[in-house]
Amino acid sequence: MLHRRYNYDKQSILELNDLQVRLRDLVAHKVDIGSYNFEDVECCVCKVSQTELLAKKDRYGLKLSVVICENCGLIFTNPRMNQNSYARFYDSEYRDLYHGYKAPFKDLFDEQLIRAGKITRFLVEISVNFEGKHIFEVGCGAGGILEHFRAQYNCQVAGCDFGSEGVRYGVENHLLHIQEGDLENIRLQWKPDIIIYSHVFEHILDLNKECQKIRACLGENGGVYIEIPSVKNIRLVYKWDFLRLLQNAHTYHFTLRTLRNVMEKNGFAFVGGNEFAQAYFVKGALASSIENDYNDVMNFLKRTEFLRPFRRVFKYMHSLKILGISLLGKYRLRGIANNVFYKS
Repeated sequence: MLHRRYNYDKQSILELNDLQVRLRDLVAHKVDIGSYNFEDVECCVCKVSQTELLAKKDRYGLKLSVVICENCGLIFTNPRMNQNSYARFYDSEYRDLYHGYKAPFKDLFDEQLIRAGKITRFLVEISVNFEGKHIFEVGCGAGGILEHFRAQYNCQVAGCDFGSEGVRYGVENHLLHIQEGDLENIRLQWKPDIIIYSHVFEHILDLNKECQKIRACLGENGGVYIEIPSVKNIRLVYKWDFLRLLQNAHTYHFTLRTLRNVMEKNGFAFVGGNEFAQAYFVKGALASSIENDYNDVMNFLKRTEFLRPFRRVFKYMHSLKILGISLLGKYRLRGIANNVFYKS
């Protein structure tokens, strides 16, 4: 394991309210009595079981076995809940446990509108033309991202989600074409030019099967946009703490490289991406080989765990660097800031 902090001790590293504690304990009870069932899995890229254990719990204090594949560097949960158990978890505990309150779908819709702006900026940066295109979103929730593309860029939009309440909100309040289900059981009158997975891909159980669904659904010259919480972005988003990233609903934890391995293995060509992490792929040839990210990921995680107690110092140094304080250069702190804060 990365550190003894990752041992299963039933303790949350987040400050939970009464609702979250009750739901966390309910999930743990369902696991203990066998109401939620688990399955063993292998690396979806390498098809082997040569892994190293990283953690035995998630950020809420729930039992969670997180491993990293030594052949490619993909991080995943093993064993994990099966599809039926996850479906019941999403329907009963997921949203309130993660939000800490019963969030109105209008708030979710507004949050998605903001996220949509981030998506469009990225697509513009890598020269993807999306104006007037057909756009489909998997796991669209209340439909805020779809509404952004429809209203701002005259796109024809549609989406799917397993959450009936979110689907109903998008249909009734914004007249969006959203259906319950996934790519396999949704029927469209057109082939999407762009398929969006915004903070959804890390929840999927069978990534190879999902990629084949994308290929079957996507238009001939279309592409897929994927946005995920990246392991190598934990210093900026998760307070230098890998444990804050871990949650029982996430079956995979990607870097840009391991995401590319999954997609390229399934016949998608990489167009552009970053470690924040956003990426865009188009149909291509099946990759004959993969790039192993194991050493790089493990070095990054171990270095981050070791330096985590000093994160406030590095944050201050980073602020000085942004402000262009000449003192950094004089005392050679600039190099330290670069190596510690940015090096991955």
